[in-house]
Amino acid sequence: MDDKGAGLFVTLASFSKQARDFPEAKVNLHLLDGDALHELLLEHYEELDAKYRAEIPLKRVYIPEPAEDAGE
Repeated sequence: MDDKGAGLFVTLASFSKQARDFPEAKVNLHLLDGDALHELLLEHYEELDAKYRAEIPLKRVYIPEPAEDAGE
């Protein structure tokens, strides 16, 4: 394992193609765009410390799917 550390660039927007291509040659450099950050937040929200959940208050909402029509 490499002990040189790692780099992480985070944006709430998206990266240009040039920016996305740059870390391909860098083993320890990763990009995290707004979509990926959003997915990670939703995936791990319940695991966050309460102080962070208080900063980002989300409420789980269930949206039922309509039942398929039995007559068709």
